[in-house]
Amino acid sequence: MRDLSDHCPIWIKFDSLDWGPKPFKFLSCWVKHDDFYSFTEKSWNEIHVCGKTIFCFKEKLEFLRAALRNWNREVFGILNLEVEVARKDFNSLDDLAFDGSLVDLEELALRRSVASSKMWETLNFKESILRQKARVLWMEEGNSNSKFFHKMVNIRIRRNSFLGLNTPRGWIDRVDLVKEEIMNHFQSRFAEPLAF
Repeated sequence: MRDLSDHCPIWIKFDSLDWGPKPFKFLSCWVKHDDFYSFTEKSWNEIHVCGKTIFCFKEKLEFLRAALRNWNREVFGILNLEVEVARKDFNSLDDLAFDGSLVDLEELALRRSVASSKMWETLNFKESILRQKARVLWMEEGNSNSKFFHKMVNIRIRRNSFLGLNTPRGWIDRVDLVKEEIMNHFQSRFAEPLAF
């Protein structure tokens, strides 16, 4: 209840909840990268596991997933910085052309072409990641609006996450109780009655 003041206290509850391992997400822009296939093949061949075939296959997939996560962090982790560097390089070459300090026009044109392709390549990687995270399938290639995509990504994250369950016993927000409630629900749904 407020009296004369227009301030109202806000309760913020922050818990770092461990819901278990996060699912692996494959980004389609990885396939467009020059090093992806060679890195994947090299990583797959370096993994040696002994045991039954299906066990070896599962373990190799686990190791490959970890290797791909690290590769993604190293290659695409600094994508925003790479976009800015490529943009600055491209603009600096334009400045050189207008200053007249670089006399060789062929070399300037070649360097400008390389800088332009690098800039567009990094921008396309960035937009592809945003497009996939937002799951916007109707958007034309090259029409991305990063503010729009970030908003769609945040909406999707909010829609896919839940903080607890409303059960007949009340609101449950502890991880172990939520997992138990979900398991009990599906066990009761898929249990077959005993026939005599």
